[in-house]
Amino acid sequence: MKNILILLIAGILTVPLCGQKELTRAEQSDFQSTSTYEEVLQFMTALTKNNVHARMDYFARSIEGRDLPLIIIADPLPPSYEALEKDERIVVYLQANIHAGEVEGKEATQMLARDLLKGELSEKILENVIVLI
Repeated sequence: MKNILILLIAGILTVPLCGQKELTRAEQSDFQSTSTYEEVLQFMTALTKNNVHARMDYFARSIEGRDLPLIIIADPLPPSYEALEKDERIVVYLQANIHAGEVEGKEATQMLARDLLKGELSEKILENVIVLI
């Protein structure tokens, strides 16, 4: 009974923070597995679709020939990469999963992107910071 109560409280506490949120593969599997390349692309596409504060692009190609996704998050969203040079906001660049076995950062940056776009504090953060993931 005590375990059920703890789970219910944990569930109640997370609802206001995330509402109807997209979950990463790690979250869906209770952190027993991590996202594949395709799942990362699907997750990021879902986050940025119809979102005026985010845009998904690609910044490079891996030696395996995979396009490397880049999400730009800001309020307002810069019209182009060139516009970043003249934008007075702080630009923060986060890169994760540089090496295949380093999966924690990949999952964490997906969660951060989601929380920046769907969280309560996002407005205050995104008016002063441009986040590139």
